[in-house]
Amino acid sequence: MFSRIGELLMRAQGVPFRSKTSGGRLREVVILTIGAVWKSGYEIYAHSAVARKAGLPEQAIRDLAAGGCPDQLTDQEKKSLIAMRIN
Repeated sequence: MFSRIGELLMRAQGVPFRSKTSGGRLREVVILTIGAVWKSGYEIYAHSAVARKAGLPEQAIRDLAAGGCPDQLTDQEKKSLIAMRIN
């Protein structure tokens, strides 16, 4: 469910959800952000593992799961994170 919400929100921003150029990191930032907002323990648990494989640092994953904005994110990832919280 959260993946679908993330996909719709990313498309609204003009970012392809499953694009090779946007990468898995961005997708996982979006999904973890939505999971944190909705306080979905399962989503955070499951996608933390995927985020690790996508190359997100452990501290960034913890910060996202807690609702924070990690310093380790790229500018595009930070913009998407902010947009997810506004929408």
